[in-house]
Amino acid sequence: MPEKQNTKNLPVHTFKSFSDESNFSIRPFSKMSALSSTPHPHRHAFYEIIYLIEGEGSHIIDFEPYPIIPESLYLVAPDQIHFWQLTKPLDGVSIKFSENFLLLSPSELYMSEYLDFFHNTEFPPSLTLENGKGEEIAYLFNRIDREYHSNGYIRDLKIRSYLVILLIEIQRLFMAGSGKRAVIRGAALVSLFKKMVSKNFLTERSTAYYAEKLGISEAYLHELTKENTGLTPGQIIRKELAMEAKRMLAHTTDTISEIGYKLSFDDPSYFGRFFKRETGLSPKSFRSYILKKCQILSV
Repeated sequence: MPEKQNTKNLPVHTFKSFSDESNFSIRPFSKMSALSSTPHPHRHAFYEIIYLIEGEGSHIIDFEPYPIIPESLYLVAPDQIHFWQLTKPLDGVSIKFSENFLLLSPSELYMSEYLDFFHNTEFPPSLTLENGKGEEIAYLFNRIDREYHSNGYIRDLKIRSYLVILLIEIQRLFMAGSGKRAVIRGAALVSLFKKMVSKNFLTERSTAYYAEKLGISEAYLHELTKENTGLTPGQIIRKELAMEAKRMLAHTTDTISEIGYKLSFDDPSYFGRFFKRETGLSPKSFRSYILKKCQILSV
């Protein structure tokens, strides 16, 4: 898998940016560095769950502004681009963790369901905790924080256990909000497919490649993705590619031809046609529109 260092001047924050830990951290905003609420676009190399208690402004995640509402969750997946536009400082807690911290592997497909909302375009990356829904979330954040600052026996295993429960609770809240009452057949496989695509789409765009890695037929992968998302595997791959193109157009000074080349389009005109087919705008028009809409400073 190639490293996604394909953008000019766009920082990728790792755990070393925030903590001495390598796979997990939990911090209140009052004790975090200015990086945590920076107004400058950046990526993460990890997952982040933000529980906000107070604050005003907007959280921009992949071009969409989400208003800051007290008692809300905000979810940021690896490689998403986000930043803050604040009119009042934030008060809350942030959990950051790598996928390795959960020990996810192809042999543990059921675990990937706990991260589905990070990779599911049906779900927005924010969730308002109304009608007492925040009580369980706050409790789990408190338990994780207490264990994180302890020296207890097999501390990481207990943190991991609470984190899994937190992820299940968030998944339940999303499913309740969307009216989904049962796990759809093959949801874990589809979630794993989407994560594989997000990591490999720069070099692998064949449905056959992903079906082989998952150990299923192309026809079965097509059936599962349609049932779970309403999209074909090819559409999911193209959406991921179009999103990366949007990120590069909005947050780099690369020319359109350079972006097309970095996304493995040998012909700039073909990249332009692909982008317009997927988004409805030409690359040039999208760049002008999004810079004005999000008031993103030139990088």
